[in-house]
Amino acid sequence: MRIFRMKSHRSTAPTALAASLSLLIMSTVSSEVSRAATVASHYVSASHASVESAVVSSGLKTAFLAESAATQTIHITATDPDGVNKATARLGIPVQLKATVSAGPAHVVQWILQGRGTLTFGGTNNATATYTAPVTRSSNETTTITARLASSKSVATSYKMYVINPIPIISSHNGVVPDQLLTGAQQAVSLTGTGFVGGTAAIYNGKTLSTTYDGPNHLTAYVPVADNASGTLKLQLRSPAPGGGLGTVFYITVDPDKIALTAKASNGVNTGTALMGSTVSMSAAVSGSTDKAVSWSVTGGGSISTSGVYRAPTELPGGPVTITATLVANPAIRASYRVTVVNPRPSILSAAPFLIPAGRTTSVTIAGNGFVPGTTVRVNNVAVPTTYESPSSVVARVAVPGGSRGALAITALNPAPGGGGSPQFTGAQASAISLSSAARVLEQTTFGPTTSLIQHVGQEGIDAWLKEQFDAPRTVLAPIPVKFPGYCGDAANCMESEWWRATLTGQDQLRQRVAFALSQLFVVSSINIQGQATDIYANMLSRDAFSNWLTIMRDVTLSPVMGVYLNTLYNQAPPPGKIANENYARENLQLFSLGLELLNQDGTPKRNSSGKTIPTYSQAQVEAFARAYTGYVWAASNGGIPNIDVYTPPNFNYPLVAIEHWHDHNAKTLLNGTTLPGGQTAAEDLTGALHNIFNHPNLPPFVSKQLIQHLVTSNPSPAYVARVADVFVDNGAHVRGDMVAVITAIITDPEARAGDTEPIATSGHLTEPVLWITSVMRGLGFVSVDPHDDYQLLSNYSGVLGEWPYQAESVFNFFPPSYVIPGTDLNAPEFGVENTASVTDRMTLADDMVRNALDSFNVDLSATSPLGKLAHNPASLVDALGTLFMHGMMDPNVRSVIINEVSTITNPEQRVRIATYLVITLTQYKIQH
Repeated sequence: MRIFRMKSHRSTAPTALAASLSLLIMSTVSSEVSRAATVASHYVSASHASVESAVVSSGLKTAFLAESAATQTIHITATDPDGVNKATARLGIPVQLKATVSAGPAHVVQWILQGRGTLTFGGTNNATATYTAPVTRSSNETTTITARLASSKSVATSYKMYVINPIPIISSHNGVVPDQLLTGAQQAVSLTGTGFVGGTAAIYNGKTLSTTYDGPNHLTAYVPVADNASGTLKLQLRSPAPGGGLGTVFYITVDPDKIALTAKASNGVNTGTALMGSTVSMSAAVSGSTDKAVSWSVTGGGSISTSGVYRAPTELPGGPVTITATLVANPAIRASYRVTVVNPRPSILSAAPFLIPAGRTTSVTIAGNGFVPGTTVRVNNVAVPTTYESPSSVVARVAVPGGSRGALAITALNPAPGGGGSPQFTGAQASAISLSSAARVLEQTTFGPTTSLIQHVGQEGIDAWLKEQFDAPRTVLAPIPVKFPGYCGDAANCMESEWWRATLTGQDQLRQRVAFALSQLFVVSSINIQGQATDIYANMLSRDAFSNWLTIMRDVTLSPVMGVYLNTLYNQAPPPGKIANENYARENLQLFSLGLELLNQDGTPKRNSSGKTIPTYSQAQVEAFARAYTGYVWAASNGGIPNIDVYTPPNFNYPLVAIEHWHDHNAKTLLNGTTLPGGQTAAEDLTGALHNIFNHPNLPPFVSKQLIQHLVTSNPSPAYVARVADVFVDNGAHVRGDMVAVITAIITDPEARAGDTEPIATSGHLTEPVLWITSVMRGLGFVSVDPHDDYQLLSNYSGVLGEWPYQAESVFNFFPPSYVIPGTDLNAPEFGVENTASVTDRMTLADDMVRNALDSFNVDLSATSPLGKLAHNPASLVDALGTLFMHGMMDPNVRSVIINEVSTITNPEQRVRIATYLVITLTQYKIQH
């Protein structure tokens, strides 16, 4: 680099002039050096660096400036509301940047941001840019912006800014709510604007007021108003350093009155706001009058009672509401209170469906309180499309990514004014469920989990599994011929073989499981009925399992099997002074539909003022129902009305038909004051009687509780019963008795799913003998090897344990639903068949199973079987059995004992058999939690 030197000339000027000139030169050089230092702080380039190092004297600096005039440089000018080149950026406030190239042709500028915030650029050759700082800051946060030439990246400069707090500004429209306060209370004032930070405060009379920071656009200030305050209060916002400073000055009026009003609401006293749809209790303190009576009025929205209780509207009004108290004795004396109706803060109580399938979008009904038309639901902190239904219900379209598991964090957010977010609700979860949860679901919806089904349900989730089962083709028991095969022994044995085959191998497991539960409510027995008939009855129950409860009631009532069993068949109108056969009428009320006592919706008994239970029905009503069911006989071979003058053979293939002149045509007074008028046909009376029961309040909780007991738990909580009963009453489409909806509610209820993650000691039920046998056989993969594919011998095994399919000894089934374990208060129906002998017999049967000693069946527990392949690792073997039979919830101590025990066995097949025996005889397995 060339350094220009000045030639020396001898001066002929006077000495004083020379001295003055010398001072002028030194002053100029000093000024140049100072300016050069400033230039150096803004101009950074590789070429200048070497020049700067060469500047060692004022004379050299002058030479450098002469040289740099021809060198290309770039310079940044930053402009914001605070001025030019302040080296600061306020949160959320744009800074305008301009890059100036000192020499040469026009060049494209490249901008680089180092730090948080956003940087946009444009203009000719990208010479201008806008930097916007973030809305929050960290301690001592800085941002550096670099501008360089695209064609020569070494020509660059950087501009460093400190990120500082903005100046708080209040919105000109609705920025202060309320804008009028009452005297004598500290009142919350909602401030809306921009530039609020965590330390932003309101200043009043030189004092900093208590504030709550709600976000960069919302702040709540708590303003104390003296009893004698009047006129206008002046307040100002101030934000802390760095940056910050005094912001908007705002004014709030105080309007004293001879009538002092106090407003008490759920959100405080004299807040000036009312939550939408809520009440505000107004009180008026009258001074200066002996007559204290006031009248109340309201304008702007809502209503107010004569006692001063204001009810806010359920939608936001167009503006503030004014509540006025007028002195009755002197109407000229009045006081007004301005209320701003604001959105409430919502809360979430439940989500339905409770289990939300992964991999698709589901409409989820969110129930709770405080919802408004602008409510938005957020799932895992992501807003989802939300449809407002009512203050207590919104519907959210929830998309759960495929493979998701666990609880979903759901919140509801209401917009301003007021509003805010609800507490987080975690009572819903994605239904891409764990294998352990899948196994437990299968315990409740099948005759026993299998390894393949556990994996299947774990992949698709509960909702998809239920839909799959609701849509599955029905397994129909083959009809039993009059001349049944000799290997059966009798028709009942043939029927039981068909039934066992369907329960063990049918693909419609849920339908068969529900039909089995129905058979234990609407009990018939092949002890009294021939096998061909019970086969037809079982098919009827499986056909109706997913229908409507009214359909089930009607089909059972007209079933020839029930007609024989409980005597509706040939039950004719009684002569004067006599009564019709009451068997079916009584059992239908007591055991099948309503129970003995009036019930609350949660299944608990209602009580009178003396604390006593209230009978559901009277003897006279039983007799009336019995007369409603009179006149029914066997159908003709084609299903029509037979000729009663000739013998009609039994016909179990068609419903019973009525002979009108055998029917009682007198009026009949039924439940709840309903009277069937005289002169109706048998069909009309039957319809009236069944609808009278179907619409009785006892039916939903009575039926719901028994279905829960058979499918999930022996002692459901009243809340569980009530939730299912509510669905029984209304499936969401105003349909009562929808079995698909009821079953879905039972299986997906939070109480049903609570044990998916942790067993509950007082929940679940003892596995009844039939289900214990089918669960073990399905889990281990038993197959029939009988030459006739006869399954009937399984009845012999279950009968020893106290339960024989369709052979209950009475209409009360094998065990009553109200059975309580002696010495406890635990309702546990299945314990009605549990005793010392049955415990021993079950262990003996378990031994036969693992030794492959069941007649007509085979199981592979060899070293090459799926379980045998795990035998080399005792822990893996026991865990596999734990998932299959105990949905992965085996007690850790028990697990350790079994692992230690089987580890001493060297033969793989024997290890599998012993491990399996120890698991399937565990008390924890017998009781499904």
